[in-house]
Amino acid sequence: MGVQALKNLSLSMGSNMFGLLGPNGAGKSTLMRTVAALQTPDSGEVWLDDLNILQEKEKVRQILGYLWAILTVDYRWLSPWALPR
Repeated sequence: MGVQALKNLSLSMGSNMFGLLGPNGAGKSTLMRTVAALQTPDSGEVWLDDLNILQEKEKVRQILGYLWAILTVDYRWLSPWALPR
């Protein structure tokens, strides 16, 4: 068995925009790909409001926006004064 990135995860969010922060390997991408119906979990269920993501992938894709990004920041040089204004 491989790494279990989302073992025993239960998560509820409001209808807002949000981001996930965490170290490499924490499961951020796995969670987002699963919620966006781009990846099927090994077990469990995933719901978006009253839609079962595993059974209604096309409906989920019609209402869910998912923007992934690859961002590399060298935090040694980051300060409030270095941020764009």
